[in-house]
Amino acid sequence: MTLTPDKSLARNAIRAIASATRAGRVSACLSLGRSPSFKPSVMMKSLSSLLAAGMLLCNVVAAAASEYAKPFPIVGIPKGASAEQRAKAEKLGREFGITVSVLETNPVCCVWLELRAWRPNPGTDGYVIIHQAGGTLITASSQQQLDAAVERFIKSSRLRDGKREAPLGLMTSYEVIK
Repeated sequence: MTLTPDKSLARNAIRAIASATRAGRVSACLSLGRSPSFKPSVMMKSLSSLLAAGMLLCNVVAAAASEYAKPFPIVGIPKGASAEQRAKAEKLGREFGITVSVLETNPVCCVWLELRAWRPNPGTDGYVIIHQAGGTLITASSQQQLDAAVERFIKSSRLRDGKREAPLGLMTSYEVIK
Protein backbone atom coordinates (compact mmCIF):
# COMPACT_ATOMS: atom_id res chain seq x y z
CA MET A 1 0.00 0.00 0.00
CA THR A 2 1.48 3.39 -1.02
CA LEU A 3 0.56 6.42 1.04
CA THR A 4 0.84 10.03 0.01
CA PRO A 5 2.93 12.20 2.37
CA ASP A 6 -0.21 13.73 3.91
CA LYS A 7 -1.77 10.36 4.73
CA SER A 8 1.53 9.08 6.04
CA LEU A 9 1.91 12.13 8.28
CA ALA A 10 -1.64 11.71 9.61
CA ARG A 11 -1.09 8.01 10.28
CA ASN A 12 2.19 8.71 12.12
CA ALA A 13 0.53 11.42 14.23
CA ILE A 14 -2.30 9.07 15.22
CA ARG A 15 0.20 6.33 16.10
CA ALA A 16 2.21 8.76 18.23
CA ILE A 17 -0.91 9.83 20.13
CA ALA A 18 -1.96 6.21 20.59
CA SER A 19 1.50 5.34 21.90
CA ALA A 20 1.43 8.25 24.34
CA THR A 21 -2.04 7.23 25.50
CA ARG A 22 -0.93 3.64 26.17
CA ALA A 23 2.13 4.92 28.02
CA GLY A 24 -0.02 7.16 30.25
CA ARG A 25 1.53 10.41 28.98
CA VAL A 26 -1.74 12.26 28.47
CA SER A 27 -1.97 13.99 31.86
CA ALA A 28 -1.95 17.44 30.25
CA CYS A 29 -4.92 16.50 28.08
CA LEU A 30 -6.77 14.84 30.94
CA SER A 31 -6.27 17.71 33.40
CA LEU A 32 -8.20 20.04 31.10
CA GLY A 33 -11.41 18.10 31.58
CA ARG A 34 -11.30 17.53 35.37
CA SER A 35 -14.58 17.83 37.20
CA PRO A 36 -16.03 16.11 40.29
CA SER A 37 -17.43 13.34 38.06
CA PHE A 38 -14.22 12.94 36.00
CA LYS A 39 -13.00 9.36 35.71
CA PRO A 40 -9.58 8.95 34.04
CA SER A 41 -10.30 5.33 33.06
CA VAL A 42 -13.45 6.36 31.13
CA MET A 43 -11.54 9.20 29.44
CA MET A 44 -8.69 6.84 28.47
CA LYS A 45 -11.16 4.31 27.06
CA SER A 46 -12.93 7.02 25.02
CA LEU A 47 -9.62 8.43 23.79
CA SER A 48 -8.42 4.95 22.83
CA SER A 49 -11.65 4.31 20.89
CA LEU A 50 -11.29 7.62 19.10
CA LEU A 51 -7.70 6.83 18.16
CA ALA A 52 -8.66 3.37 16.90
CA ALA A 53 -11.38 4.93 14.75
CA GLY A 54 -8.86 7.45 13.39
CA MET A 55 -6.40 4.70 12.48
CA LEU A 56 -9.17 2.73 10.77
CA LEU A 57 -10.14 5.83 8.79
CA CYS A 58 -6.53 6.25 7.62
CA ASN A 59 -6.50 2.63 6.46
CA VAL A 60 -9.79 3.09 4.57
CA VAL A 61 -8.57 6.29 2.88
CA ALA A 62 -5.28 4.62 1.89
CA ALA A 63 -7.12 1.56 0.55
CA ALA A 64 -9.53 3.67 -1.47
CA ALA A 65 -6.61 5.54 -3.04
CA SER A 66 -5.07 2.29 -4.30
CA GLU A 67 -8.25 1.06 -5.99
CA TYR A 68 -7.74 3.17 -9.13
CA ALA A 69 -5.26 2.78 -11.98
CA LYS A 70 -4.55 4.50 -15.27
CA PRO A 71 -5.65 2.41 -18.24
CA PHE A 72 -2.99 1.01 -20.54
CA PRO A 73 -2.23 3.77 -23.11
CA ILE A 74 -3.89 2.09 -26.12
CA VAL A 75 -7.57 1.59 -26.92
CA GLY A 76 -7.79 -1.46 -29.18
CA ILE A 77 -10.66 -2.43 -31.44
CA PRO A 78 -10.90 -5.44 -33.79
CA LYS A 79 -10.34 -5.04 -37.54
CA GLY A 80 -14.01 -5.69 -38.31
CA ALA A 81 -15.25 -2.98 -35.91
CA SER A 82 -18.15 -0.83 -37.06
CA ALA A 83 -18.03 2.95 -37.40
CA GLU A 84 -20.06 3.20 -34.16
CA GLN A 85 -17.50 1.07 -32.30
CA ARG A 86 -14.69 3.20 -33.67
CA ALA A 87 -16.52 6.36 -32.55
CA LYS A 88 -16.84 4.99 -28.99
CA ALA A 89 -13.16 3.99 -29.00
CA GLU A 90 -12.23 7.52 -30.13
CA LYS A 91 -14.35 9.04 -27.35
CA LEU A 92 -12.70 6.79 -24.76
CA GLY A 93 -9.29 7.69 -26.17
CA ARG A 94 -10.02 11.43 -25.93
CA GLU A 95 -11.31 11.16 -22.35
CA PHE A 96 -8.27 9.20 -21.14
CA GLY A 97 -5.71 10.83 -23.44
CA ILE A 98 -4.72 7.57 -25.15
CA THR A 99 -4.46 6.42 -28.75
CA VAL A 100 -6.82 4.12 -30.65
CA SER A 101 -5.50 1.21 -32.71
CA VAL A 102 -7.19 -1.32 -34.98
CA LEU A 103 -5.77 -4.76 -34.15
CA GLU A 104 -6.14 -8.35 -35.35
CA THR A 105 -6.75 -9.73 -31.86
CA ASN A 106 -6.88 -8.54 -28.28
CA PRO A 107 -3.26 -8.22 -27.10
CA VAL A 108 -4.58 -8.05 -23.48
CA CYS A 109 -2.32 -5.10 -22.59
CA CYS A 110 -4.73 -2.42 -23.81
CA VAL A 111 -8.26 -1.14 -23.32
CA TRP A 112 -10.06 -3.63 -25.60
CA LEU A 113 -13.54 -2.72 -26.87
CA GLU A 114 -15.59 -5.47 -28.49
CA LEU A 115 -19.08 -6.51 -29.41
CA ARG A 116 -19.97 -10.15 -28.81
CA ALA A 117 -22.87 -11.90 -30.46
CA TRP A 118 -24.18 -13.15 -27.14
CA ARG A 119 -27.82 -12.75 -26.20
CA PRO A 120 -29.57 -15.81 -24.87
CA ASN A 121 -33.25 -16.19 -25.58
CA PRO A 122 -34.82 -15.56 -23.17
CA GLY A 123 -32.22 -13.12 -21.90
CA THR A 124 -31.11 -9.52 -21.99
CA ASP A 125 -28.38 -7.48 -23.63
CA GLY A 126 -25.63 -6.29 -21.33
CA TYR A 127 -21.98 -5.47 -20.84
CA VAL A 128 -18.99 -6.47 -18.73
CA ILE A 129 -16.00 -4.25 -17.91
CA ILE A 130 -12.89 -5.71 -16.28
CA HIS A 131 -10.23 -3.12 -15.46
CA GLN A 132 -6.74 -3.93 -14.18
CA ALA A 133 -3.58 -1.84 -14.33
CA GLY A 134 -2.17 -3.91 -17.21
CA GLY A 135 -5.28 -4.19 -19.34
CA THR A 136 -9.01 -3.54 -19.62
CA LEU A 137 -11.76 -5.50 -21.34
CA ILE A 138 -15.01 -3.77 -22.29
CA THR A 139 -17.32 -6.26 -23.96
CA ALA A 140 -20.99 -5.85 -24.81
CA SER A 141 -23.77 -7.77 -26.51
CA SER A 142 -25.04 -4.82 -28.60
CA GLN A 143 -23.94 -1.37 -29.74
CA GLN A 144 -26.36 0.22 -27.28
CA GLN A 145 -24.76 -1.73 -24.42
CA LEU A 146 -21.25 -0.87 -25.64
CA ASP A 147 -22.25 2.81 -25.59
CA ALA A 148 -23.54 2.38 -22.01
CA ALA A 149 -20.37 0.54 -20.95
CA VAL A 150 -18.05 3.22 -22.32
CA GLU A 151 -20.11 5.95 -20.64
CA ARG A 152 -20.03 4.10 -17.32
CA PHE A 153 -16.26 3.55 -17.55
CA ILE A 154 -15.73 7.25 -18.24
CA LYS A 155 -18.12 8.38 -15.47
CA SER A 156 -16.50 6.03 -12.93
CA SER A 157 -13.07 7.51 -13.62
CA ARG A 158 -11.39 10.34 -11.77
CA LEU A 159 -8.68 12.87 -12.51
CA ARG A 160 -5.51 12.51 -10.45
CA ASP A 161 -2.28 14.42 -11.03
CA GLY A 162 -3.61 15.55 -14.42
CA LYS A 163 -4.25 11.96 -15.60
CA ARG A 164 -7.56 10.10 -15.74
CA GLU A 165 -7.74 6.77 -13.91
CA ALA A 166 -10.51 4.22 -13.45
CA PRO A 167 -11.49 1.96 -10.56
CA LEU A 168 -9.91 -1.49 -10.58
CA GLY A 169 -12.26 -4.44 -10.77
CA LEU A 170 -15.50 -5.48 -12.41
CA MET A 171 -18.42 -3.37 -13.62
CA THR A 172 -21.41 -4.86 -15.37
CA SER A 173 -25.01 -4.23 -16.30
CA TYR A 174 -25.85 -7.78 -15.22
CA GLU A 175 -26.79 -8.81 -11.70
CA VAL A 176 -23.72 -9.97 -9.78
CA ILE A 177 -24.17 -13.08 -7.65
CA LYS A 178 -21.72 -13.81 -4.83
